[in-house]
Parts: sequence; C-alpha cells; structure tokens
Amino acid sequence: MFSRNIYKAKDYWIGREFSFKGTIIKSPVEIEDKKYLAVKPLENQLKDLVLVSVDFYSNFNKGDTIYVLGILDANSYNPFDVFLNNKLVYTLQDGSVKIIQRAKGYDWFFNLHNFFVNKIKRMFSPRESFLANMIIFGKGGGYSREIDDLFRNAGLSHILVVSGMQLTMFIDILNYIGFIFSLGLSFFIFSSISFVIIFILLVGFSASMLRAGVMVFLQVIVKLNHRIYNMTNALLLSIFIILLINPVTLLVDMGFQLTFLSIMSLVYISPVITDLFSLRFSDERCRNWIVAISAVIGVFLGMAPFLIYKMNNLSLVSPLANLVVIPLISPALSLVSSVLILNILFARVFWIFNILVEWYLKLVLFIVNVFASGKYATYPLSGLSLFSVILYYFFLMVYLIRYYMKHKYLNLSL
Repeated sequence: MFSRNIYKAKDYWIGREFSFKGTIIKSPVEIEDKKYLAVKPLENQLKDLVLVSVDFYSNFNKGDTIYVLGILDANSYNPFDVFLNNKLVYTLQDGSVKIIQRAKGYDWFFNLHNFFVNKIKRMFSPRESFLANMIIFGKGGGYSREIDDLFRNAGLSHILVVSGMQLTMFIDILNYIGFIFSLGLSFFIFSSISFVIIFILLVGFSASMLRAGVMVFLQVIVKLNHRIYNMTNALLLSIFIILLINPVTLLVDMGFQLTFLSIMSLVYISPVITDLFSLRFSDERCRNWIVAISAVIGVFLGMAPFLIYKMNNLSLVSPLANLVVIPLISPALSLVSSVLILNILFARVFWIFNILVEWYLKLVLFIVNVFASGKYATYPLSGLSLFSVILYYFFLMVYLIRYYMKHKYLNLSL
C-alpha cells in the first residue's frame, strides 16, 4: 500500500514546505491525541487529497474551508472509509491549519454521532466509556491505545471493529420488539432497513460496515419474499458492490480482507469442524457447545496465516478468548444502548443503571486483560512468505472441496 502511494505522489512535492487552501470533505476522525482531516485542495498545483493531522481539541468540521501550511510527505494511512482507499496521496503532520470559512448548513449525522459519543463519555469512567464507544461505534467513537492493545494481544481486535455483530444485535432487538407487541412483518422490514441506513451513516462507510449492511439488507428482503437466505451469495454480492465503489479496497483495506476471511471461514470451515466433532460427540446436549467451539476454531484456521503474514505475530489464546468474551459482548451492547436511551430520555433519573453497566464493562475488561497478559498471549512469528500463505489456502480449499463432495448432507446455503 505504501509503495503504491509513493508511486502516485509526485516526487516534486515530497519533503517540501507547501501551503494551500482546501475543503474538508469528510467528518474528522479522532484517534489518540490527534484529529485527522481529509482535505481536497482548491488550487490547481495540488490535485490529490491530503491527510492532515491536527490537535485533538481543535475545532474543524466537514465542509470547512481551511488554509494549510506544512511539509508534505507520501501517505499510506486511511483512517476514513472505503471511498478514500488509496486516494489520500499526501500527508501533512503538525503543520499550521487555519479556518478561512466555516461550513454552511448542519451535518445532522456527524453531530448526532458526536452527541451519542459524548453522552456515553459522561455516563461512565474513562476506560469503560472508551470500551462502550468502541464496541458500538468502532474506533471512530473515540480511541484508547490501552484498550486496543488489550484486545489485540488477546486476539479480539475484531470486536472493536464495527461490523455485522452490532447490526445483527440491533436488528434482533427490533425483531423482538415487533414480536412482543405483535407489530407484524411490515414493521420488521421498515424498521430494519431504516436502522441499517441510519447506523451506517452514523458510524461511517467502512468496508466491513458496508459488507454487513448489504448482507443484513438482503436477509430482510429474503424474509419478505419467504426465500432461503444464502450467505455465500450475499457475501459475494456485498464484495461486488464494495469493489464497484472502490476496486483498490481489495488490495489496501485490511479490514475488508479480514471481514471476507472471517465470513468465509464461518461459512465453509466451521461446518466441517462441527461435523467432525458431531461424529465423536453425538449427544444433542453438546450441540450448542460444538457449534460455538467449531466457529472459533474455523475462524482461527481461516485467518491465522493471513494475520501472521501481515502482523508477524499470532495470539495463541485467541480461540479460548473468543469463546469466553464474545458471549459477553452482545449483553454489553444491549446494556450500553439501553442506558444510553434512558439517559437521553430521563436525564440522570436512572443513574443506578449507569453504575451497574459500568461494573459489567469492568468485568469484560478484567477478563480480556487476563487473556492479554498471559505469557503466550502474543507469540512473535516472522518470515512467513506470501507464497506460503497462498499455498496454505490452496490446500485448505482442496480439502474442503473434497470433504463437501464426500459429505453431501452438509448444507452450503448457510
């Protein structure tokens, strides 16, 4: 990714002090002690987008016209969404940025997003508020390196990436409300589609979010037409739509690559492991445990070589950590969402619930810390070549094809 942007960037500008006027084209992203701006220059000399980092507490918004002065460098980082993959050609850090003209109008979704994030920060202590915001809004809801490192060392980084888990949980809640009050299928269809659109606008158009949105949307449509939902077809369609938006995403967006691998692992590898376990443990009372363990092992086998190749390390506790922590995250999402709504509607009347939910979040952090601080939580591995990774997936694919051909009773329309 880095070399690709080096090639696109004109060497003439690299390392030079440069000043220009530009427009902020995306809502700023806050990460650690920095705020990142995607700036489109308004002058003919510089036509490519520039990633500008400014102080965390600076007041810049989407649509502002700014004056920028600093030293340009080639960029290899995109904290924004799939639409900007490989388009932020230059970067400018710690330069001088001044407002020329404030944006006209009102960015409803940006301000609504900030309202929710700030409300959660006031409800809980700093560590717990960071966790609550990150499991609902991803890293765009605020960022804590401590929490990010904890989850990464435990092999749980995917929990902090907004994807299908959050969407599915909220859709299930809407479905349950409709069932309790007998609101019918029409309510479920309308509320689900509306929520998917609003939630994506709130959290941003990341590749993983778009993938989840398309798949949930198709699931709703299938339910409306009383058809069988085929996860493979839904995944392929979502990938096709993302690549239509920005083909470079396939090569440069690691979040997109990981979400593709994880879903494919769940669809094709996990059922095989479930079948193998079922031959040994035929008791129906073990069924739920077998499915859960198979899902974790399947995702681990599907993603481990890719993660080693990309990150040069592997979390050895990841399978067990996922098995223990993931069941705790759905209740955490439900509890945080519930107390957020209560705090918005009734101010601090239900403050006792804030305390109870904060204790629950402390418990989650404690358990993650236990896994992350283990002696072999993260094991350094380097030297794995791209050829070795491709060879691994080739033999894995051959084995899966042969297994499915031999055991035709396995359902591929998952």
